[in-house]
Amino acid sequence: MVANLLYLLAHLDKIGLSCDTWYKIIAVLGVLGRAAVIVTFTLRTYVVWAQSRIVLTSLVMLGIATVLTDAIFVPRQTCASTRGDTAIVDIVRSLLTVVFETLSATLVFIRSLQAFRKYPNQHSFTYFLMQEGAVYFCVVSLFTVATFVLKVSTKSSYLHDLLNAFTLPLSGLLTARFLLHLRAWNKARTSTVSCTAALDVESQQHAPGSRSHTSISSVGIQLVSATTSINSERSDWLTTAEFGEDPMLKSKEFR
Repeated sequence: MVANLLYLLAHLDKIGLSCDTWYKIIAVLGVLGRAAVIVTFTLRTYVVWAQSRIVLTSLVMLGIATVLTDAIFVPRQTCASTRGDTAIVDIVRSLLTVVFETLSATLVFIRSLQAFRKYPNQHSFTYFLMQEGAVYFCVVSLFTVATFVLKVSTKSSYLHDLLNAFTLPLSGLLTARFLLHLRAWNKARTSTVSCTAALDVESQQHAPGSRSHTSISSVGIQLVSATTSINSERSDWLTTAEFGEDPMLKSKEFR
């Protein structure tokens, strides 16, 4: 969105420096934004597939190729039309973006569908993952595919540049939306685990026939054990807390 604002101001000659210089700055911001989205969805797909190295390698290679073609496009950004000798680079960049988004979304959907068919639950992590993935794919990927089709089928740069101006901001917003929802899910999950442990300890403390001194000792030990278990779980969870977890594992927790 910042890049789009700078683009408009540069086009109207309302800011310092030359128009071409600002276009290059805007292009750099676009590369950084796209790289951030690619990293996020690469790691998300990686952890969803139980940290598969094959999945990680495939997406990393595609992601690097996409960012590199995007970076190659930066020095040639000018206020004039960028079709000419940069048309092929632009088309390749769009094609790689479409392939990356489609592959990532397909892999996440397949894994989520496997988990959902085995443990159907509309309040599970799997359902949340499928819902967020569907929203992103339906909104952003449609823009990306439409931009690619327009670049291939039309000579005018106005329409596909117009769609391209909305694609990256939408992608960033939906990525941030996914991460915020995931953090909220993790927080609710951690609170549920803590409350369950506390209730189990309290029920055993007030169990009939239990001795007071052994009860206090037992409660202390169980509290330490529960706290250690939660902290250990959170320690493992924090490694993937920003990107999710394998839904085949998560589905078992919410059966």
